[in-house]
Amino acid sequence: MLDAMENRQVVRKSKLKRSFKQWLRGGGLRQVAAAALLLAVLIFVPSQYQVAYATNANQPTSPSLSCDDWGIVMSFTPPTSQAVDNYEYSISTTQVSSEPTSWTALSPVDATSPVDISWDTLHLPNGVLHYFYLRAVFHDGTKSLSWYQIVNGGSTTTNHASCSVKGSSATETVPYKPILLVATAGSGSASIAFTQVSPGTRQGVTNYKYSLDGVNYTALSPADTSSPVTIPSLTPGVTYTIYLKAVNSVGDSVASSSVNVVPVSGPPTVTSISPTSGTTAGGTSVTITGTNFIAGATVTIGGSTCTSVVIVSSTSITCTTPSGTAGPRDVVVATGVSPNATLTGGFTYVAPPAAPATPDLATASDSGSSSTDDITSDNTPTISVGSATNGNTVTVTATKSGQTNVTCTFTATAQTGCDLGTLVDGVWSVTAKQTNSGIDSAETSALSITVDATPPTVTSFSSTKSNGTYGIGTTVNITATLSEAVADGASITVTLDTGDTVVLTKATSTTLTGTYTVGTGDNSADLTVTSYVLTSAPTDTAGNAMTSTSVPTGANNIAGAQAIVIDTTAPTLSSAAANTAGTQVTLTFNESINSTTAVAGDFVVTVGITTLTVSAIAVSG
Repeated sequence: MLDAMENRQVVRKSKLKRSFKQWLRGGGLRQVAAAALLLAVLIFVPSQYQVAYATNANQPTSPSLSCDDWGIVMSFTPPTSQAVDNYEYSISTTQVSSEPTSWTALSPVDATSPVDISWDTLHLPNGVLHYFYLRAVFHDGTKSLSWYQIVNGGSTTTNHASCSVKGSSATETVPYKPILLVATAGSGSASIAFTQVSPGTRQGVTNYKYSLDGVNYTALSPADTSSPVTIPSLTPGVTYTIYLKAVNSVGDSVASSSVNVVPVSGPPTVTSISPTSGTTAGGTSVTITGTNFIAGATVTIGGSTCTSVVIVSSTSITCTTPSGTAGPRDVVVATGVSPNATLTGGFTYVAPPAAPATPDLATASDSGSSSTDDITSDNTPTISVGSATNGNTVTVTATKSGQTNVTCTFTATAQTGCDLGTLVDGVWSVTAKQTNSGIDSAETSALSITVDATPPTVTSFSSTKSNGTYGIGTTVNITATLSEAVADGASITVTLDTGDTVVLTKATSTTLTGTYTVGTGDNSADLTVTSYVLTSAPTDTAGNAMTSTSVPTGANNIAGAQAIVIDTTAPTLSSAAANTAGTQVTLTFNESINSTTAVAGDFVVTVGITTLTVSAIAVSG
């Protein structure tokens, strides 16, 4: 910053002769004014909005509504991005103009489309037009918006599903048809599971009828009023299309949708199991292949019951193995049709190998100031694993929150470790396991390693020197702040805009400091660091040495944050003029002079050969 050229007048009582060799120069003061405004915003959330609604994209869509003497059926496309636990409905006698606020949950719970509600449940007056709206209740407790306004990309559609009430709470009707039929083949029979929405009367459903052609119906005998029902006397190997009707004291329901089934013949058989081996701890998912598998079939392995049994078809069963002892064990499938099917020694239990030793960061990869701190600049580090059995496959896995797991494997022989793929900077948890015959050991305890492949940098230059103008002999401290902690012995040499150089050495783990002493001829309008070199390159804990010599700018350098002026050039006299009485003279200088330090004794006035006494001075302008 340059001193402004201003005219200054000095009044003298006698004529003056210019005889100044030096002038005690004072410093100008840069004054900086700043104002800051803090705006606080109070966000208030009304209590009625404290339900965490899911996004519009999770709404039930494509709504349609049908009504009959029994009640209403609402069909729609369910949400797919979250698990639905139930649905809620809202009823209005007029079309709504905003999201409804009053909702009733389906009871019993129904999480599938369509949903059915009887007039007996709704208790609505006959002949009155009502509008119906539906929304989803998700497993995480949130609820969707209803189908009133469905958002699809950038477009919004408004939906009002309505019908006039055709029944009443006092009217007893035929049952609603059975829905959601699922058929399971039996031995010369079929088991039909279904959902009965409403019985139509307070007395309930008294029986069901079935049809093999959709025209002729036969009542179950003896009567059966609960799901599933058994259709008897079917021919094995023949495909049947079966319909159901519900029966009550008023009459029969309309026919259900059809379901196909092929009854089996005779007892089950087992031909294979896959995989053929698994851990003694259990938990292996297996698929059993055979014939004549039916609903209710059970599976045992080595005399213990399989869990999560699913009858995929008459020829396939999946289940999860129980725990067992090492060795081959019999696989038995029982359907209730004798005899049971046995695959002798079909599944072999294998004891899992012991977990290997906790992984370790190989010495060659443990860079930096310590070879035991598990801090490394190697982002593809070598991990050593001990106590693995020769021939077993060892898998090393590195995990970090928000990152994809990184793995490497090796066969335990002479090799004791492997190189992980590229790891981003940060803390990683590393575990290992060994595998024998497809059976995994337990995972080891975790090794925590810190990957730091980023060299330190200078983030700012600063000084604690007050703003102001300084001359020869003044000391100004310079501090370099680093991006991370560095080892002892670090130093850099900075060049200031005065042309001077200053060596900065380590002061704290993240700072380097040095002192600049103002010398003759030094001048700076706004002191700043213009460049630096690495005298002894700062090195971080991981061993990364500083390489960048990029100079911070703006508020991160001295000139951007402070106003330190270096001025070692004395002011010079530009002109002198005396008044007509010869009692005072006005002197004009090339820059501001310090009015507080300029005194009369600093001046010598000579007229001819006579030296006059300066009795007083005044600085103005």
